[in-house]
Amino acid sequence: MQDLSKVMAKQDAAAAAPADEEEVDETGIEPRDIDLVMTQASVSRAKAVKALKAHDGDIVSAIMELTA
Repeated sequence: MQDLSKVMAKQDAAAAAPADEEEVDETGIEPRDIDLVMTQASVSRAKAVKALKAHDGDIVSAIMELTA
């Protein structure tokens, strides 16, 4: 049987590693729009960019998607 503290440490490390830290192409998206979506929806930069691209740069729709 594995030591419980080792198992918990592995789970904590996995949870702490953000899954969406990959670089995303921000071409065509205003940096201030990305920052606004990040702040309002409390998401990573990658998630904000993906949502903005999915909604053709529409800030409100991107925020609504991320907070729904």
